[in-house]
Amino acid sequence: MTEDERIEEIKKVLPDVVNGQVRPSDSIPTDFPFATSFPQLIANDPASFEVFNMVFRQIFSNFRELNQQIQDFVSQINAGWSYDENGDFSPNPNVMIFDDNCAWIKEEDGNISPNLESKWWIKDEDGNISPNFDTNMT
Repeated sequence: MTEDERIEEIKKVLPDVVNGQVRPSDSIPTDFPFATSFPQLIANDPASFEVFNMVFRQIFSNFRELNQQIQDFVSQINAGWSYDENGDFSPNPNVMIFDDNCAWIKEEDGNISPNLESKWWIKDEDGNISPNFDTNMT
């Protein structure tokens, strides 16, 4: 579906003019910070455009923030990872900057290992290591 087709589909349900009132051409803002706490809607809440715009504003703001974090993460991976001579995708010690905030450390023997002292990893009680998805990637 093209963007024009998508807009036409939306206009079938949300026309530009309803009962003489002109719909604003601006999209719902996406300027809220990322948040997962939002009041639950209850049966007696008014079913008004203000309520729905507020809900969508938070959802779209979260999407914008998550999309930016994904782009930042991909950029970090692209900058610090490469394919080795065996075709394996692995950390590139020639490009990566190893500091206290880095997700990886360069061992004395040259091997790259997870930096378990960094905010990027979680080690559970069984010793399993996994990415810390609660960490802001920027």
